[in-house]
Amino acid sequence: MSARNYACRKQRTAGRPHPAPVAWKEALEKAFTRHQKRYGTRRLRVERQEEGYRVGRQGLRTAMWARKR
Repeated sequence: MSARNYACRKQRTAGRPHPAPVAWKEALEKAFTRHQKRYGTRRLRVERQEEGYRVGRQGLRTAMWARKR
């Protein structure tokens, strides 16, 4: 990509507020325990997306892995 593309991309994302990651992590924890710790990342991703959170499977997996430690 050229420098112009990077500048354009930076302008588009400059005014956007970053969502608080804590909210979806708390919702993830509640859903995981509600389903007796038997739900995987695919099911949890669908539930979080239905609630309006934008999160992918890798992000869920990382959050669940960090929760174990």
